[in-house]
Amino acid sequence: MEQFFETARPLVTYIGPLVLFVLGALWALDQHNSRFESKLAAVSALVALALLLNLNSYVILDYAVSLGLVAITALVIVQLMRKHPSYGQNWRQNWLIWLVILLGGLASLWLFGHYYQQDIRNVTIKVMLSTEPAPETLDQRRSADWEQRTAERFGQKTGAQVMIIPAPANATQRLEAYLKQFDAPQHIDHWRTNPINDVDVFTIDLAWTGIMQQYAADLTSALQEVQKQFIPAITVNNTINGKLVAIPWHIDIGLLYYRKDLLKKYDIPEPPRTWSDLETAARVIQQGERETNPYFWGFIWQGKAYEGLTCNALEWQASNGNPTIINSKGEANLNNLQTIAAFERARNWIGDISPPNSTSFDEGKTFDTWMEGNAAFMRNWPYAYRASQEASWAAEGDRVGVTLLPQGDGMNARPAATLGGWQLIVNAETRHKQKKAAIEFVRFLTQKETQKDLAIATGKLPVWNALYEDQTMLRELNFPKNLDLRESITNAVTRISPQIVESYPAISKAYFEEVHKLLKGEKPAEAAVRDIEIKLQQELSR
Repeated sequence: MEQFFETARPLVTYIGPLVLFVLGALWALDQHNSRFESKLAAVSALVALALLLNLNSYVILDYAVSLGLVAITALVIVQLMRKHPSYGQNWRQNWLIWLVILLGGLASLWLFGHYYQQDIRNVTIKVMLSTEPAPETLDQRRSADWEQRTAERFGQKTGAQVMIIPAPANATQRLEAYLKQFDAPQHIDHWRTNPINDVDVFTIDLAWTGIMQQYAADLTSALQEVQKQFIPAITVNNTINGKLVAIPWHIDIGLLYYRKDLLKKYDIPEPPRTWSDLETAARVIQQGERETNPYFWGFIWQGKAYEGLTCNALEWQASNGNPTIINSKGEANLNNLQTIAAFERARNWIGDISPPNSTSFDEGKTFDTWMEGNAAFMRNWPYAYRASQEASWAAEGDRVGVTLLPQGDGMNARPAATLGGWQLIVNAETRHKQKKAAIEFVRFLTQKETQKDLAIATGKLPVWNALYEDQTMLRELNFPKNLDLRESITNAVTRISPQIVESYPAISKAYFEEVHKLLKGEKPAEAAVRDIEIKLQQELSR
């Protein structure tokens, strides 16, 4: 009966019909007393008046009026039995009458108790989703608008209030902020005054479930069944030691964006299938565009020392045939020719087809450069496709292309995209009505209709499996028909494995820091890969 009171309807709308049903049933069972009809009419008038009062915003008054209706009904029944002995005698001999009274009483108790447990009207919860006040990008504006609108819809549906708290957009900074607050000195006064500890719902990268599990409420009983509707690839690491730590919210995969108009302008027949093809096309377009735009580059991506670089670098090595950082035996798996060659290739892009300051690019800076019309190719997440349509250079239409990332060289080379995405967790310290409201908000964000609205409004990929057959959503997203999103998600490269679910952030940090040094030219690829393995083995042995 979890969803019995899913809308913000006042209790009186349930109690009113119940008391009328009980009195009506009693009258139908024994109509000898002419006064019964007048009393039924009087109670009906009271119920009608209570319903007209619109008590939804007045919680205490709603409970008081509901209790009053039950009390009045009980008094009517007692009065009829006392004032009319023969009528009362009639009732004592009629077991159906007593059954109606008993069931009516039990139903009233159940309604009051269960409604109180489910009632989250006037409850306020704080949530951290994916917004921050500055710097503001087009994606963040879209997300912020959608989040605010969705929070208001949830409030209209349940009566609860949702306060959206800004969170760092940079994934690594966000995790550091979370851990800094949760792992701060454990004095109870400090715990109560921490701004993050006061937040009820968080978004976390899908790779953080292990390190965040101790701070997350167990969602098994409330939301385990919901996960069965999601794409399996994004749920595998959400349950740890029997505890459902997080619920998927939306999915990311790495994609290659390109300028259709520039491919046509420079007689390039199709988007690149290999990194070599991309390098050739990027140089041709870059050279031509530089005649009028000195800031133009062939290929932009995320090279800053943060989680985004882990995603990019994993795609490079996976496309060369090495899809794991840690293998199935729990060992570092990087010191090989495929990985070294992939990293060397990426380093050689810098200053050639990619900006010299590529090692400072995150998603926001990459996307801004793209929107300014200063790049031919871009590696980014799915949201960028919808948002790119609003670039000034795309105003004439059909100028934005998107496809799989290129494949590398050698055996087992293939197009490789890192699986990303964000999950929702409920703070383990959230209690009572706030916990109920927080769980219901997570349920609301992950229900099918909300997921579809998220995809259409922001371009983010939903977690519901069935939505990838929804023609309305697919038409609005307007991805190329030859790009099978669900298949791409299923085949995406995962950063995390059961062996490192709890140590992943440290593993990733060691990985992207060394790759960053390599990209900056501080050490050769062989030395960087060797140092990464040493650091990873140290983390794994802890």
